[in-house]
Order: sequence, then C-alpha cells, then structure tokens
Amino acid sequence: MRKLRILLTGGGTGGHIYPVIAVAQKLRAWAEKNGLEPDFRFFGDPGNYRAVLEAEKVCPTRRFPRAVPEPCR
Repeated sequence: MRKLRILLTGGGTGGHIYPVIAVAQKLRAWAEKNGLEPDFRFFGDPGNYRAVLEAEKVCPTRRFPRAVPEPCR
C-alpha cells in the first residue's frame, strides 16, 4: 500500500482542532478507499488537544513559538 502524507495545521483551540479532525476523517476514508495509507502530520500548537489529535492518529510533529507582532507605525 502506498503512503500518502497529509499536512494539517491550525491553532490550539477546539475551534481549529475539531475541524482538522473532521477533515482528517474524510481524507482517511478517501485514501483507504483508493488503496492509500494516510499519514497525517499536524504542524502548529495543539494546545490542550494533543491527546484528541493522537486518538484520531493525527501526529502533532512540531510546536512553533507564537510570534509577537510588531506594532504598526
């Protein structure tokens, strides 16, 4: 079975994590139907939702520091 790596991203709140999970579930069904093995990676800050992502086999791979925007001039 060929592997299909899929990159997902979002913020660390439920408003971002749960849509990511919904998309991952649909993509997983499509990939498996087409003979592909999905490998999901999540780039971003999973916040308190790391266990939720891992339960859906979406691997949080990297945590980025939050940027502080420069003030407008």
